[in-house]
Amino acid sequence: MGQLAKNNVPFSNPMQSSQLLGEAKEKAQNVMDQTKDMLEEQLATRKQGAAGELVDVANALRQTSQQLDGNSVAPYVAKAADQLERASNYVRTADLREMQRGVESFARREPLLFIGGAFALGMVAARFLKASAATMEANLGPMATSDIDKNWEKP
Repeated sequence: MGQLAKNNVPFSNPMQSSQLLGEAKEKAQNVMDQTKDMLEEQLATRKQGAAGELVDVANALRQTSQQLDGNSVAPYVAKAADQLERASNYVRTADLREMQRGVESFARREPLLFIGGAFALGMVAARFLKASAATMEANLGPMATSDIDKNWEKP
């Protein structure tokens, strides 16, 4: 049998162990590169989807503004639609690091607006999740309510 390394793993010579180590590093780098590429592709897809959703909301606001024509609120709704469309273009064209820097910069310049926006976004997300859960329960019926949920109900 060959020599034993410090961790009691046999190897025949130091040249062979350094070659194995080099191959292991190369394979690990390949896996990391593949994972990075896959994540970047998924982020790009989600980013385009988010930009599309923002355009949809902007279009809905624009239609609302047209229906409110003559009302004092209409210009504000139209301005909100324009802002959302600009945000959609930014999301579509900016890379992830640029977006992160932009959000950080805005949070430093306008901390109260940032916190208020984060709160509002959280409220919208909570309403969305609650509505999704209600829809799922309506579609699945009693199967959607687990025993844990029943235990939390008040008597």
